[in-house]
Amino acid sequence: MRKTSSAGPMCKSSLKIIILFPVSIINKFILVFFHRFGKNAKPVDPPVDFLSSVKDVAYEKQWLFVGGSAIFSGIFGWIGIGPGGLLEGISIIIASIFIIIISAIADFFKDKKFTEL
Repeated sequence: MRKTSSAGPMCKSSLKIIILFPVSIINKFILVFFHRFGKNAKPVDPPVDFLSSVKDVAYEKQWLFVGGSAIFSGIFGWIGIGPGGLLEGISIIIASIFIIIISAIADFFKDKKFTEL
């Protein structure tokens, strides 16, 4: 049988254009979208520093008050009692530093766990 119509090949190419045209528009939209907004990735937080945790805990008002009171206690104890009074102020400062370090360790691990999430 002989073909009577030459529309066969033309239909295939027009069908290709009809199918590929929306795909190319979608691809261009995606490229423009990613170019404009960038890669959708979770930002990386800087690593947690232990010394900054110690500094944050040490600058709380309660520890500044305890440290100031310990210094006054040591000075006035040294004046009133002698070297034994100075030892009392120094022991308060050492105990405060010990508690500050323990609190800083707890905050450090809490912040580290938070940044991992």
